[in-house]
Amino acid sequence: MSVYATVLDTTKQPLGFIYAAGSGWKAYHASRGLAQVNLVSGGVDRVRSLLFDRHQLHGTLMIATWMAVIPSASLVARLGKSITVGSRVLPGLIPTPHWFYAHLALHLAGAVLFVYGVHLALTEFNSLPNVAHHHAAVGRVVIGLWCAQVALGLLRPNKPHPHKPSSPSPSSLSPPPSDSKRLGIIPSSWRPAFEMLHRALALVTIACGVTNCVTGSLRFDKLYPAEDNVMLKVTGGLAGTFGAVIVGYCGYVVALCFAPPPDKLAGDRDVEL
Repeated sequence: MSVYATVLDTTKQPLGFIYAAGSGWKAYHASRGLAQVNLVSGGVDRVRSLLFDRHQLHGTLMIATWMAVIPSASLVARLGKSITVGSRVLPGLIPTPHWFYAHLALHLAGAVLFVYGVHLALTEFNSLPNVAHHHAAVGRVVIGLWCAQVALGLLRPNKPHPHKPSSPSPSSLSPPPSDSKRLGIIPSSWRPAFEMLHRALALVTIACGVTNCVTGSLRFDKLYPAEDNVMLKVTGGLAGTFGAVIVGYCGYVVALCFAPPPDKLAGDRDVEL
């Protein structure tokens, strides 16, 4: 029989311990960390590892991106464009081109935050099997959708040129000028299809991003159960805030639909970019 023992010098206090706890053998232990234990007084101090700070920074960046900046960019675009209800045109709340510049600036800010958050995930974290909520897999889907949305914006078809009939003249017999093509190959006739795809892809991308913020917050809570999970609270607060904004905007649209028609409908300020 062999007996193995570890001799601890109790005169040196406190002592550092690394611990991990989980269910099942040869399985990923979700609860782990560092602690300083004083064997004389019985005191225990939890020590935060560098990975805790990295996880918290990654979560903060992603929550700011997908639950604040990017939804705000989409909301600004929606508020800036008019809405056609039957024969009525409801004007946008933000004049052109101010909404477009704000939309672009918010997306650029979101891109900086998102790319930095992805960089942390790829360089600091290990992809571990059997991780709850499949957070890493959904994150890869979000990266792919975001890249597709950026490419779609760069390849946006130009707005078709309006052709207005002119007074009879020799020049009017010539064919109307052709619409300019984006990058010389993308016709402006694809603009309506682009608008539909751009909006649909934005909704899907934001939905996946918000979903991954929730699963990431839950995973953080499982990795560090002794810590106050502020990210989970912020996620819930932002979700409630944007839900209230969307409900308020829908109420505004409904109120305009039943309001008396204005003397002048949306005019020159609602110009497509």
